[in-house]
Amino acid sequence: MFLLALFLGLIRCEDEEPINEQPTQTIESQIPTIPEGDVFHFQSFGKPDWDVTWTPTKLENYTGVWEVRESAVPQAIPGEHMIYMTQASKYYGLSTQFEQPLVLTDKTLVVQYEVRLQDGLNCGGAYMKLFGKDNFSPDTLCNETRYVIMFGPDKCGSTNKVHFIFRYKNPKTGVVEEKHMKDAPSIKTDKLTHLYTLIVRPDNTFEILIDAESVKQGNLLEDFTPSVNPPKEIDDPTDKKPEDWVDDEMMDDPNAVKPDDWDETQPEFVKDPAKLEPPEGWLVDEPKFINDPEAKKPDDWEDDIHGEWEAPTIPNPKCEAAPGCGEYEPPLIKNELYKGKWVPPKIKNPAYKGVWKPRQIPNPDYFEDLHPHNFPDLLGAGFELWMVDKDVAFANVLITTDETVAHKWNKVHFIPKHKAQEEAEKKLEPEKKSASSKS
Repeated sequence: MFLLALFLGLIRCEDEEPINEQPTQTIESQIPTIPEGDVFHFQSFGKPDWDVTWTPTKLENYTGVWEVRESAVPQAIPGEHMIYMTQASKYYGLSTQFEQPLVLTDKTLVVQYEVRLQDGLNCGGAYMKLFGKDNFSPDTLCNETRYVIMFGPDKCGSTNKVHFIFRYKNPKTGVVEEKHMKDAPSIKTDKLTHLYTLIVRPDNTFEILIDAESVKQGNLLEDFTPSVNPPKEIDDPTDKKPEDWVDDEMMDDPNAVKPDDWDETQPEFVKDPAKLEPPEGWLVDEPKFINDPEAKKPDDWEDDIHGEWEAPTIPNPKCEAAPGCGEYEPPLIKNELYKGKWVPPKIKNPAYKGVWKPRQIPNPDYFEDLHPHNFPDLLGAGFELWMVDKDVAFANVLITTDETVAHKWNKVHFIPKHKAQEEAEKKLEPEKKSASSKS
């Protein structure tokens, strides 16, 4: 507590006159725990009734146990709670169904939440999913539940990214396709609390923030693969390259002749003529390895079962002081006479027509949607995850259509809390190093 108070400048020297008679404010009173403004959904998991609105999936294979408890040291707000995935190598499902759908037509979407990798993260996702009307129910949440948006950190093997994926239904074919953000930023892998924020605006721009700092900006129409809108023209599937089409730009010079003095028999490397004889002291008659003279056949060794026993080998001690032992092989050097296999030089191919491409035809499935930000109505949100590690925690899930609400909340809540946590972590470093050295 002293550290946190010191960080916020709340400690006065004992010989100073008090400014007023009001008691010194605590860290709890300095950092708000509930956002203000037009909040569509908020869940801190700090109150015992969190399970009234958030429900673990009831499917048998989702055996991971959720537990709400105080976050580990270092804390910034004493007593602050997070919801933990408590077991390793389990499926987890936890979600909430909104009281009314979130309609996003021509509105900004802001979704953010805090994540803490208390024991690190070797392999697992910590992302959130936002669900529409398709097959969503908190009781049966699973990996087959079709989401509208997936956002958040994921790390396993070579994967280390903050996902932003949205599912999009082609208005002409009816096919639903995942659109993946390009050049995703990396996640925070330390053990402190981190904040992940996604903002999608009515002009199709989006922004991702980590710890209230912008790390990625883009456009729904330009920065996703596959793209929302298909190309106006496509390759004609019936068009075939003519049999006489020449697409080799260069060719062997037909007039070139191998020089008479070109010797292809010369090897690329030859023995160094200056080192054909072994160096002085080379022990030609001594092997590099010998049988260990101290090794003995085990008492329980049976030749009929284990085969004929042979002593293990060890480096020959006579070779330690010598430049080498055993058969001598002169080192190899580059052969100055080597030219390799002769090949004729290349010249421009007079028959070259260029790289063949099929002709373009109008795309029968072409459409243009200039408003992909108008996502389908959202009916719920939650976490559906496979987690190799344990004690990955979440808190302060905030969903709003007013990004000023999130920015204000981050400024007055997360930033001071995170700074205090970082300062507390610095103070703990000497203790951790001391404990590690003793162990």
